[in-house]
Amino acid sequence: METVVKQEWVTLPQAVKITGWSRQTLTRAMHTIDPEQHLKFHQLGQRGHYRIRKTDLDEWMERYSE
Repeated sequence: METVVKQEWVTLPQAVKITGWSRQTLTRAMHTIDPEQHLKFHQLGQRGHYRIRKTDLDEWMERYSE
């Protein structure tokens, strides 16, 4: 039997509340080419809203705080 893992997604405003960092800081991290600073994200459509996996956000916060 396969186990289905549910991915928790957060919006950019939710990520700001979770991390305590500004929207500008998170947006900059999402669009940087520096692999150490990059925050993985997904965008819904060409002009859609950003979504970030909670696991990716947690991983990024660990890297960013080191």
